[in-house]
Amino acid sequence: VLSCATAEPDKWARAAAGLAKEMERSTTLGVGGVCFHPGSASDGDPKAAAERVARAMTEALRANPGTTRLLVENTAGAGKTLGRTAAEVGDILSHIPAELRARAGYGLDTCHLYASGYDITESESRFREILDEFEAAAGEPPSFIHLNDSAGELGSNRDRHMLLGEGNIGTEPFRWL
Repeated sequence: VLSCATAEPDKWARAAAGLAKEMERSTTLGVGGVCFHPGSASDGDPKAAAERVARAMTEALRANPGTTRLLVENTAGAGKTLGRTAAEVGDILSHIPAELRARAGYGLDTCHLYASGYDITESESRFREILDEFEAAAGEPPSFIHLNDSAGELGSNRDRHMLLGEGNIGTEPFRWL
C-alpha cells in the first residue's frame, strides 16, 4: 500500500516511486487519471504530510509528461490517515506547482465522506454544502465521485463499502447527486 503521507524517509521513497510507476503505466496505456489515497501522517502532522504527498505527486507528474491526471481520493479518516477533510485535500493540492496543477485534482468517495463525519444524508442542501466546501478548499470541483454506501455509522472512520441503498447512507442521497 502506498503511503505518500508517511514521515519515514525509506517508506516515503518507496511510496513516491510506486506512485510514479503507476503514472508511467497509466500514461503508457492512455488512461485519463490515476486515483490514490494519500496515506497516513505517521508523525501526526497533517500539514507536513500534505507537503510530502504533494512532493510525491509533483515528482510523479514531472517524471511522466502527458495528459494523465493524478487524483487524490478523500479518506474515511481512520487513525492518522490524511485526506479526511476538505481542508486536508485542499492543502495537498495547494502545494502542487502551478505548471502542474491542471494535471492534479481530487475525487470524493461517498462512503468515505459519510464515515469521516460529513452527513450527506441530512438533506440535499447539506450535501450541496459539503460538495461546495471541497470545491472551495481545492479550488475546483471533484474530478470523480466514487459511489458507495457505507456499512459504518456516520463519523465511524470505517472504510467499509456497501452496495448503493444497502448501508447507512440509503438511496436518497444518491438520487440527489
